[in-house]
Amino acid sequence: MKRLSRLTALLLTLAMLLSLVSIAHAEEKQSATAWLLYFASNHETDSSKFPWWPQHKSADQPSSETGVEATNAEVTGPGMYTVGLKFNWQKAEGAIQFNLVLDNAESLFPGYYVKITDIRVNGKSIDHKPNLYGTFHDDPNAGFAPIYNNYWDKNFSPDSTGPDGLRAFDSADEATYEIINPDDIVAGDTIEVDFIVAANAGEMPEDIGEKPGKLTSLVAPPPVLEDGAEAWLFYQSGSWWPANTKPEGDSAGHASSTTAKITGDGYYTASLSFDRDGWSSPVNGAKKLLLVVSDGTKKLPNSYLKITDIRVNGKSINFTDVGFGAHYGDQYIQATDDYSIIYDDWMVENNSAPWNHKDWNGNVTDNVSAINPDDIKNGMTIDVDFFITSIAGKEPAKDTSSDPVWFPNNTASLAGLTLKDLGIADDWHAIVPVDLSKTGWQTFPLLAANFKQVGTAYVAVNNGSVTVTCEYNGFYVFEKSQCIKWFTSLDQISKAELVDISNGLACGSVVSIADDLGGAQMAYLSINNKITWRNPVDDFGNSLPDYWKNLPQWKEYRANLMEMINAANAE
Repeated sequence: MKRLSRLTALLLTLAMLLSLVSIAHAEEKQSATAWLLYFASNHETDSSKFPWWPQHKSADQPSSETGVEATNAEVTGPGMYTVGLKFNWQKAEGAIQFNLVLDNAESLFPGYYVKITDIRVNGKSIDHKPNLYGTFHDDPNAGFAPIYNNYWDKNFSPDSTGPDGLRAFDSADEATYEIINPDDIVAGDTIEVDFIVAANAGEMPEDIGEKPGKLTSLVAPPPVLEDGAEAWLFYQSGSWWPANTKPEGDSAGHASSTTAKITGDGYYTASLSFDRDGWSSPVNGAKKLLLVVSDGTKKLPNSYLKITDIRVNGKSINFTDVGFGAHYGDQYIQATDDYSIIYDDWMVENNSAPWNHKDWNGNVTDNVSAINPDDIKNGMTIDVDFFITSIAGKEPAKDTSSDPVWFPNNTASLAGLTLKDLGIADDWHAIVPVDLSKTGWQTFPLLAANFKQVGTAYVAVNNGSVTVTCEYNGFYVFEKSQCIKWFTSLDQISKAELVDISNGLACGSVVSIADDLGGAQMAYLSINNKITWRNPVDDFGNSLPDYWKNLPQWKEYRANLMEMINAANAE
C-alpha cells in the first residue's frame, strides 16, 4: 500500500506540474502585441535602396535598423491601450501604409472590436474618422485597423476599395479604411495611437487603463563638482602683445590671470591684469578675447553660459550675448575645452562662426563679436562676470541658503488659459477645456501661486461620467481644501466664480456628463485647491520645476487649448 501511495502521489504531483505548465503556457498566449506598421510617403534619392523611409514593419524590429523606436502594448482583453513610434533619425512625413496591428488577436480574441480614439503627431491630436477592424491580410492570426493605405492588392480586394470582411465598433456606414489625411503627418518626431478593445460593438470598456505618470519631475539641486572646472580669459591684443594664452597667466605676454573655479550652477568672474613683473602694458584693442572653461565638455556637459558684465579698468562696456560650446582645439586651447567668443577678428572678417555654439536659452547662435574692440583700448584690467546653468533659459538662484522656505495658505490651480487670455477679465485665474467625448485620461499641470509646477490634475472620462483627482510633487506639499468646478459655457465663468471656494466639488467626485453637464461634448474645468508647501519639497534638496509661460512648449500647449475652444464654438 505504501508503494501504491507513493506511486499515486507521484502521479498526482506530475499531473499538477503538467497542469501548471499548461496554465502557464495558456497565460503566456493570452496577450496580443499591438504595434504600428508605418511606411512614410517621402523617398530618398535612391528609392530602390530606401523605399518608403522611415519605416517600421514588425513588432520586434530593432530601432538600430531604421532609427524608429516603438512603444508596443500587450493587449490582454477589453480595455484601453496606447502604442507609439519615435523617429530618431528622420522625421515621419505622410504615409504610404499605416496600420494598427494586433499580433495573434484574431486567434486569442476572435470577433472582438477595436476603436481608435486618438491619433497624435508630436503630441498634438489630428483629425480622424471611425475605423474598421478585422483579420490582417499578411497574417490570418493577427487583427488590424487600417489607418491609411494608398494602394491595395486587387487579388485581395477585387474592387480596390480596401480590405473585405472588416467590422466596425461604431456605425459601419461611417467607418472607413482610410481614417486620416496623410498630410497631417508633417515633420513627425512622434506618433501615438490610443485605442479601445471591446468584446462587443459599441461596448465601452470599464477599465480605462492605468493612470498616466506625473507631468513633471522634481528639480535636483545643482551638483557640486569636487574637481571643478576652471574658467579663464584668453587674450591677444590688436598688436599681438600683451597677451594671455594660459590659465595661470602669461609672463611673456605680461598678463596676470585670475581664474574662476566652477563648482556647479552659479555666478563667477574671470579677470586679466596687464601689470606684471614690473611691466605695465595697456591693451591695444583685440584680435581675440575668449572666455575658456578648461575641460568643460567633460566636467560641465550640456551646460549653458551667459556673460552678465564686461568691465575695462573697472568700468562696464557695452556687449551682446554670445554662444558657448566646445573648442576645435589648437596649440593653446584643448578640444575638451568649452569657450565663449567675446571677440575674434578672423571670424568677423571671414564671416565665420562655430556651428555648435548655443546661447544660454539653448538656441544656436553665430555671434562672434560681443564687443567693439575699441572699447577695451588702454585697458589695464579686464573683468568678465558670467553664470553657468544646467537648464537652458534658467538663471541660477542667487540665494544659496539651504534653509527651507514655507509657503502657507498657497493655491494649486491649473496651468491653462487665463481669464485675460479669454477676454473675460484682467486676471490670472485659469481654466482648461476638457474633451468629454473621448474615453480615457487627460492630464494638466497644477501651479502654485508663484508658478511652480506643484502637481498634476488627472481627468478620467469613462462610462458617461468624469472624475478629477490631484497629485502633488514632493513630500512637503499639504492639501488643506479642494475646489473643483465645471462649466459648460464661457458665459458662466467669472473671476468671482473662480475665487469662490464655497460651492466647489471635492477631488474624486463623480460628475455625470448627461445629468450634471447637460450632455456636453466639451466642458471647462477650474481647480482652486488650498495648499501649504515647502521649498525644498523633500529632504534631498529637490525643488519644484518652474512654469515659464513664454517657453515654446507652453506657448504651444496654450495654443492647443485655445484651438480646442475655437473649434468647439465653431460647430
